[in-house]
Amino acid sequence: MRYVRIWLVLLAALAMPLSLHAQEPEALDAVPERVPPNTLQPERSPAGSESPELPEAPAANQPPPDEYPDQESHQRLLGVIPQFAIVNDPSQARPLTVREKWRLFYRETLDPYHFIDTGITAGISQARDTFPDYGQGMEGYGRRYGARFADGTLGGFFGRFLLPSLLHDDPRFFRMGSGSVFRRGIYAASRVLITRHDDGSNRPNFSGVSGAFIGTAFGNIYYPDSERGVGVTFVRGAWIIQGAAVQNVFDEFWPDIHDKIFKKKEKKEKEEKEKKDSP
Repeated sequence: MRYVRIWLVLLAALAMPLSLHAQEPEALDAVPERVPPNTLQPERSPAGSESPELPEAPAANQPPPDEYPDQESHQRLLGVIPQFAIVNDPSQARPLTVREKWRLFYRETLDPYHFIDTGITAGISQARDTFPDYGQGMEGYGRRYGARFADGTLGGFFGRFLLPSLLHDDPRFFRMGSGSVFRRGIYAASRVLITRHDDGSNRPNFSGVSGAFIGTAFGNIYYPDSERGVGVTFVRGAWIIQGAAVQNVFDEFWPDIHDKIFKKKEKKEKEEKEKKDSP
């Protein structure tokens, strides 16, 4: 019964954004007004004469533009790990709408990598016999998988969508991209406590911190009895915040690491090719 309740909570978290999306009016679907029958129609030009060209009307079924920039919506680490919430150029970033915030949460939650990462983490947890009350075998693995997936989904729902929408916070990470290593490292780690408001100003990251602890509080529904309580919930939330700080530091410096490794390799391959082609 415990696991039925948590899956119902997860389904509600995933379904809520869809209901919000369905309630939004679509301007492109509006039916054009009919021209009254008594309205004067423009005279037709005589045969053979050229009529002035009029600008083309937009297509009725024209698809809407991307809900957030292509660079963000397609970013993946090594082509696999999604990095949809990382902004490389903060000066060009615009605030996200509520619809875009839930889409960010939804895409990250249902991305295939999330399911694979959850499976790997659950396997490691079972190998270490974490939460021994879950037992072993497929049943124990299923419980660990469900708990891990619930942690990520609930944390993302509150920290990426619901609280940022209510508090007008931006759930993305904005890279500094330049400056000393120390300054960039401190900046990246501090983003778990400081966030960007929708108006572009900095403010305490209430949505991120509160989302981490609210998400872990739901763990008291499905975690074993020995892993429940205020103290354990606080520790789990603190570990999530610490992990987010480490992840931010990695995301800040990854483009530099990538360029140093792969650009150097490309340069070496180009030089070798030029030597072979030279007489």
